[in-house]
Amino acid sequence: MLPASPGLVSALVLAAVLAALVGALVWRNRPRAGATALSVDLFAVAVWAGGQAMVFVTTPVRPALTWQTVALAGTAVTPVAWLAFSLQDTGHDEVLTQSRLAVLSAVTVAFVALAVVAPTPLVYVDPAATGAGRLTFAWGPAMIGYSLLGY
Repeated sequence: MLPASPGLVSALVLAAVLAALVGALVWRNRPRAGATALSVDLFAVAVWAGGQAMVFVTTPVRPALTWQTVALAGTAVTPVAWLAFSLQDTGHDEVLTQSRLAVLSAVTVAFVALAVVAPTPLVYVDPAATGAGRLTFAWGPAMIGYSLLGY
């Protein structure tokens, strides 16, 4: 990954702050249909964007890998929360039972746990420093599988 421009990092930080602020505003309206799921989704996007911004400004490999895992946690929560919000907001929340939500969440928790416990070689094949401020990540089989599941 090449060093990020200040504009990209600023955009990621702005996205994180805005997502957190809007998530807090939505959280205050929890009695409305889908508000809780939308706020969880927005907080996950804030974690995702903030973690990705930190990846771009962190030079050593180990801390950058840690921030990439934080960003990955945000990306992992987002699809489940968005599905829950979509179904609740459209009045089809009976499709997403507690057991189905638990299964979807279990996959997400297992993937994030795998990224925390053993990020290489299953999630990232070779996070290697390639020079001053440069870091590359190659997706491992778990990341590819989880991305396919998300689509």
